[in-house]
Amino acid sequence: MALLRRILRKTVISLVVIFALLWVATLFLRYPNPIAAARLGLAMPSATVKLMPSNAIAATKPVTLGQASAEALPTEVSWWQGPTVKAGLVPAGATRKNLTEFLTETKTNAFIVMRDGKVTYEWYAPGITKQTQLPSYSVAKTVVGILAGQAIAAGKLKESDTFVSMFPQFKSGNDFDTVTLGQLLDMKGGVDVIDDYPSGPAGWFKPVAQMYATTDMMFFLRGHHKMLYTPGSRADYRSIDAQLAGMMVRKATGKSLADLMATQVFPQMGAEFPASWGADRKGGIERGFCCLNMAARDYAKLGQLFVTGGTGPNGRVIDPVWFERLRYPSVPSFGENKWGYGAFMWHPRPDALFMTGLNGQYVLAVPSLKTVVVKLSDDTIGGVTAQSFQAMFEVANNVD
Repeated sequence: MALLRRILRKTVISLVVIFALLWVATLFLRYPNPIAAARLGLAMPSATVKLMPSNAIAATKPVTLGQASAEALPTEVSWWQGPTVKAGLVPAGATRKNLTEFLTETKTNAFIVMRDGKVTYEWYAPGITKQTQLPSYSVAKTVVGILAGQAIAAGKLKESDTFVSMFPQFKSGNDFDTVTLGQLLDMKGGVDVIDDYPSGPAGWFKPVAQMYATTDMMFFLRGHHKMLYTPGSRADYRSIDAQLAGMMVRKATGKSLADLMATQVFPQMGAEFPASWGADRKGGIERGFCCLNMAARDYAKLGQLFVTGGTGPNGRVIDPVWFERLRYPSVPSFGENKWGYGAFMWHPRPDALFMTGLNGQYVLAVPSLKTVVVKLSDDTIGGVTAQSFQAMFEVANNVD
């Protein structure tokens, strides 16, 4: 019995020491404490809204979406395994999958179809309501692209501006010093922070995971100046490009991304519900590559801007010249699906604009059909972005 007590005492002491060392390590690395990091790393995507510090975005001029007669969605949609082999085309081996099964299997939280500014289909998973803030993940990148365009139209930024011209403390004496806003917008920055998101605790200290969870974004950036290639020489998907672009917008305007949303986007598009933007700390630097949290209907209104030429019910959001920058790809073949890309917007087909986020966050706008389709999910398995686009595109084309 005495031996057992000694073993238990030593075990407890060892665990306490290990936990204390982990706590000190996370403080040194500007990482959430071990408990907070574990909760964040193991949470479902939709739960992260309440687990991360964020900056509030008020909805000051709400406009209630109109409601049209409910439409019957197609029973089946195209389905296949793996990415597409040609941009915007369904692979020859594709089959059909029941739409309800597709939405269920990809753990959809909200699904909205909007035509000509009116909702024709709206569905929420149990526990999710119209007011629920749901995470955007990389859909936020497109919003950074919109805000960058506003700053450029106002004469506060140029695409030729370099990151270090605004943040000289990050001068490195290498190609990092030449990275421009325009290159960042088109994912041509070349910074060595690869988007290899971890699937478990073993990967929480990967650079992209650190950027996602850091409690001090400036500290993180000081340690990540290494370059993979010369800026502008090629395009590779890198979340750090959106982070740097968002910080340039903040610096040029003197306002946080959340404040810009609250004054220059939400009122004009008639956002109905409060939102938030995840930051390294409360009142701190937003994670421009992700972490904008909005209600599903407001994602639909975001998509509607690309149906109405950049104008919302309460005013213009996107300058006409910048709208063209967002409307057409500057990188013709990008990513595993070989879609067009530019200014943080995907272009799977000439008549479709697609905003995508990790774990199944999607906003599709088809201007020719005056249609927007929104799908927000907890799809942690992933790997179905092309299939989700095709399913949503087929829903969009479900017209009489």
